[in-house]
Amino acid sequence: MVASVIIPTINRSDSLLRAVESVAVAANAQQGLKVEVLVINDSNESLALNPKLSNNLSLRVLDSPKRPFGGPSAARDYGIRQASHDIILFLDDDDEFLPNRFARCVSAFSELECKMVVEQALRVNQVTGESSVSGLGLEESAESIFVALFASDESKHVATGATAFLRDTYIELGGIDHSLRLGEDGEMLTRFAYFDLVVALGGDPVVKINRHDSNISRATEHEPFYNMKAIYHLYKNTRYSTNPKKDDFLLDYIRARFDFQMFRCRTEYSGWQKLTAIARVVRYMPIRFVNVQALRSLVVAIIRAED
Repeated sequence: MVASVIIPTINRSDSLLRAVESVAVAANAQQGLKVEVLVINDSNESLALNPKLSNNLSLRVLDSPKRPFGGPSAARDYGIRQASHDIILFLDDDDEFLPNRFARCVSAFSELECKMVVEQALRVNQVTGESSVSGLGLEESAESIFVALFASDESKHVATGATAFLRDTYIELGGIDHSLRLGEDGEMLTRFAYFDLVVALGGDPVVKINRHDSNISRATEHEPFYNMKAIYHLYKNTRYSTNPKKDDFLLDYIRARFDFQMFRCRTEYSGWQKLTAIARVVRYMPIRFVNVQALRSLVVAIIRAED
């Protein structure tokens, strides 16, 4: 069995070394597995690594073609296309694989005849010490996974480092869109799920997600996909398929997110903070779904309240 792990990085040498060595530990724990690690450097500096590697793991350090600061989308896509193996896993440079990372996901592709496998993640807040487990359980069918990905329940959030997929299918579905600077990994995941290509495995978490702020995850903002432009991108690329119910679901979801964000702007923020929140709505919402009249009324109300 063989697999490639893609790690985009930018100026995080200490945590990157820990991430690479965690892959070595996980690979060594799985008999008969050979793993290739591709570290994609997106910084403006050269990168040198000297990790402790196992015999069944190889390491390649490549420069992102869009460095410096080309973004994780371009770095991940480049790593996938340079990979030697068809099974692809992602890992962020400040996260760590747990020793059981490869225990089931590699064999699942042949045993379950799927194109993507998602598992559980352990989210650890490095500031508060809090931790939680998130992911989709075995009870999710291929069809229900698509809807479950949009749930506001934080415990359902799928971490990028807890996914594994087939490179050929990734390329067939169009790969990561480099224009999406935010939410591009979530859009790719939902694209696989849109075509019922995803299997969810329950059980113990397989990756440790290290958070360095006051929130356990971005899902605490009450929406797993805050970049609605990414979701609309998914809709535009799939609406000619044979899934009209899913197309309607995507459009309804985007409209509901706009209404929800407007509600938050009116009720959860005060003074000029509302304008910042409104700017966020406009930035991440497809223009065709923006209710200009509602935005104008809210802005006028804010200005009058501040006078």
